[in-house]
Amino acid sequence: MDITLIPKKQVQPFFGGKMTFLKIIPFYLVLAAAYGGLYYYEQKLLVEKEGVDAEIQKIIQERKIETEEKVLLLDKQLKNLGNLLGSHIYVSRALALLEETAHPKAQFKSFSVDAGKATMELAVSAESYLALAKQIVNFQTSPDILKAEITGISINPDGKVDFQAILDFKPEVLKYKTAKK
Repeated sequence: MDITLIPKKQVQPFFGGKMTFLKIIPFYLVLAAAYGGLYYYEQKLLVEKEGVDAEIQKIIQERKIETEEKVLLLDKQLKNLGNLLGSHIYVSRALALLEETAHPKAQFKSFSVDAGKATMELAVSAESYLALAKQIVNFQTSPDILKAEITGISINPDGKVDFQAILDFKPEVLKYKTAKK
């Protein structure tokens, strides 16, 4: 026979022994409360879903197909207009550039534009050779003018210096600029 100084405790299983039924009741109560909560939440979601479905059906019934088609047509037309504007030539920008680069003592007498080549031929009259030189410098220092060619320099009866200028613009100077998004 074994002699033990410390008696061994009998470990009783949770689901065994006395009062097993009383130990399980809290577990079933928690389980029932969780199930009831989930059932209530499901019913609440079903009611909300029915409300949302009813709103969607109402919106679908109030929908105006002709208006939607008009909006789609307008969108298509605006895209076509954008393409048209993108290929349109704006000579007014070249004229604004001439105004910016004009020397105060030089007068533009006539001009002709070749939009396809982005060039402009000018007949200019300057008060002096110095004014002519300053006008040439203004053309050459403009970032939007690629090349300025001067020909036919002569002095007119009024003592002014007449000359012809051929300006080659950057192609984007004459193009439509879209607003940045």
